[in-house]
Amino acid sequence: KLISRAKEKARVAKEQKQLQATETAALKEIMAKDPKFDLEAFRARGKAIATHIQHSWCAGDMRDCRRYLSQGVYNRFRLQLKIMREIEKRKNVMVDFEIRRFYVLAHNRSGDYDCLTVRMEAAARDIMVKVGRPDDDAQKAAAKAPLNAFVEFYSFMRKRDAQTEHSESFDTCSHCGTPFKGEGELNKCKSCGAIAGSGTFDWVLAEITQASEYRGGAKRKDLGEISSDRIEDRASFVFWRDLMTRLTQNRDYIVRDATETYLAGEIKSQSLYDIAVGAADLESYKANNSESIAKVRIKWSASALQNTKVRHRQTIVTLRAQKSETAAGFAEHSCVSCGAPLPETDSIECSYCHSPI
Repeated sequence: KLISRAKEKARVAKEQKQLQATETAALKEIMAKDPKFDLEAFRARGKAIATHIQHSWCAGDMRDCRRYLSQGVYNRFRLQLKIMREIEKRKNVMVDFEIRRFYVLAHNRSGDYDCLTVRMEAAARDIMVKVGRPDDDAQKAAAKAPLNAFVEFYSFMRKRDAQTEHSESFDTCSHCGTPFKGEGELNKCKSCGAIAGSGTFDWVLAEITQASEYRGGAKRKDLGEISSDRIEDRASFVFWRDLMTRLTQNRDYIVRDATETYLAGEIKSQSLYDIAVGAADLESYKANNSESIAKVRIKWSASALQNTKVRHRQTIVTLRAQKSETAAGFAEHSCVSCGAPLPETDSIECSYCHSPI
């Protein structure tokens, strides 16, 4: 037994040394241009975001996470919850969530953004229950579920010219340090006007990839200063809103993000269950002096009816922009006055501060 323990201790020490070498190599360029970058502060904030996501997901309300997530990730979670609750009539209950390891795996450039890929090794007990089941009863049932280990890869994005101005705290403005406490889902700093979640001043979580879908080291399309990740994030955002339109036959979900030609066409009703998106991959990008056009392949799956076989699907989303708008970065479109999310309807005023949209 003593020999076995000594071998295990040596194995763990060797593995930890390899992880430290991996992080050092991945962060070499970041540290060179941003000497104030603090790996442990980044790690602590990343873990806090991951934990907050799990709690908000199980509570069925992602609004408090809006400031840390890109528009694509935020809307994916928010609309998935809405589909589960209102259409599938079920919810996910999770207990005993723990992060076992959280380390920087790689650094890549994505246009005018840096991307840090983090490997998160975690475990939790979770079950699906019907909406309306008492919380205490659902928690007890989840506590009896097996503890399952899982791996996810988090992609954090930040502008390449950004500098660490304040500590990587969980809920303060990274530009001026003002606390966001009590701000709910507002993402505009009340002191300096910086937009949280844009990636302009601080790292924003722009993608969560399951281990089965991770393509570590896959070559990305080089678009110069244009970020392919930002285009893919936007495509994911539009895909989920268009999907909600088809599930509910309510065009309000897509009216701000589609052309008049698209809205004038037939939007066929769909009945889907167990919806999941595996990847959004940029296929092509063309640009001239007046506009740019991108085509993104969305790889997803769903079953046509409850308790039927899940089928893998693919959809091409075509995005067109008449000019480049980079101020919002990865952040979701918001009221320019207060930073509140835009209403789901085609209302012409903000539902928070009543400023015109």
